[in-house]
Amino acid sequence: MLWYERALRVHRAILERDRVEHIELTYRELFSGAGWPAQRATLDRLFDFLGVSRLSSPALLDRARAALDPTRHRLNFARTYRLIPNHRELDELLGSAEHGFLLDPTP
Repeated sequence: MLWYERALRVHRAILERDRVEHIELTYRELFSGAGWPAQRATLDRLFDFLGVSRLSSPALLDRARAALDPTRHRLNFARTYRLIPNHRELDELLGSAEHGFLLDPTP
């Protein structure tokens, strides 16, 4: 089991023990490229949990779809990573198919 899986297990247990109402939502669920229907379902689930109205306006839906499009928006871009002097070394040491690479899948 990886360290973050252990951490998630501990945090889930605390939330359940203390009966804290919560929702699990990951960056990957929103930006994985699973497609707009899956992303919209995730947004609906989030809005329902927060007790706010779901997006229904075509204009707002279009803006949300554009904002969640992984081909248009990324957490970071290659030009940012290239500013790190030893980014290639870091990619070779820490990059993986499971967790990703800074620049590309073949460092």
